[in-house]
Amino acid sequence: MNNLVRRVVVVATLLAGVAVMPLTVAPTASSAATTASSCGVSSGATWRLVSTSPCKVVVQVGSVVPLSLNSRFRWSTPTRSSDAVRVSASRLAPGGLIGSIRALRVGNATVTSAGVMVCPAGLMCPDLAMLWHLHVQVVAKISHAVTVTVNAADSGATFNLRRGDRLVINLTGPTLYTWTVPVVSAPTVLDRLSGAPGRATFVAMGAGTTSVSAVDNPNCYPACLPPSRVFEVHVVVTS
Repeated sequence: MNNLVRRVVVVATLLAGVAVMPLTVAPTASSAATTASSCGVSSGATWRLVSTSPCKVVVQVGSVVPLSLNSRFRWSTPTRSSDAVRVSASRLAPGGLIGSIRALRVGNATVTSAGVMVCPAGLMCPDLAMLWHLHVQVVAKISHAVTVTVNAADSGATFNLRRGDRLVINLTGPTLYTWTVPVVSAPTVLDRLSGAPGRATFVAMGAGTTSVSAVDNPNCYPACLPPSRVFEVHVVVTS
């Protein structure tokens, strides 16, 4: 029988970090790393984990965010999409990764690493691969309130805000389409401060859950019938 048939390879690409398995920190990890969430980081004094699906953290310039990834996987060296951050990490044996993310300048970056499951010697287990992403938004300063900026790629995500936080929607797309003005389903939870096609700023007003949505319609509608695109994010506001 073909080896590819006998051996099942499961590949899980998780924008939400390591959600399919609880985070297990290797015994040699630092105490700071042991508090990391399923995204590999947790909230701190000068950074906030605002979404776990996908994983997104808002960080103040100069902050160093502890990083810890699941010890059941052997991770590749993390890469960054921009020089807004610098990543330092050490792979642990037989699996796991600890390190830090330093915020260097205002901007955005995505930190990525690939992990392969560590199988105990002598035991059969599926080859499970995992792709970990952490989206980092670096801001000049984090006070009591933060501003979270999202775009079309964040559609379907859930964001956790506190009263006073702001949510900025910035949607772009093909010039043949035009976005509607983003709307909120529960104005008592999120209040819209400004709005334009594909753009809006909301402020978190009260505890609760709500959603923000917009539709990208073809400019030729209704004379032609190409499909519209729908954007929606979910927001949970706490006091």
